[in-house]
Amino acid sequence: TLIILYALREAGLSQFRAVALVVSEGVGAVLALFGLGYLLRHLSQSLAYGLSLVFGIAALLLIGLSRDFVWLALAGVLLSLAAAALHLLNMNQLSQQVQDKSKVSGLFQLASMAGGFVGAMAGGVISYLIGLGPLFVCWALLILVIALAWYTARRQVPVAA
Repeated sequence: TLIILYALREAGLSQFRAVALVVSEGVGAVLALFGLGYLLRHLSQSLAYGLSLVFGIAALLLIGLSRDFVWLALAGVLLSLAAAALHLLNMNQLSQQVQDKSKVSGLFQLASMAGGFVGAMAGGVISYLIGLGPLFVCWALLILVIALAWYTARRQVPVAA
């Protein structure tokens, strides 16, 4: 994905190392999907979502600010942990829905695929304007701002008239 382009173009890594980044991210994702379930069951949902956002933001900042293979590999693993945790949390929420699960699941899949497509396309276009490194930093900041706005909106209690 975009981390390969970043590794090759901006970090100056070899093709072997760029592929190794993707492999480490993939291995991290598989291990996280198999291993995070137990941990997530013992955390509150808000804490689990919060930690996954922290890992994701940290990963994006590491990618955007590093050029070293070790830091980029760590970022890939953190990104995998974040994505796997979000996936498990979302699947848990879907399983608890009382509505027609097939419709809810289909809509969830559609939104996930559309988000991935639009995100990749927008990232590709924006990267031509500002570069890949700043793109990852901007992406992290955007996620942080949206998460803080969402948290603030959910915390506000209506004032009784």
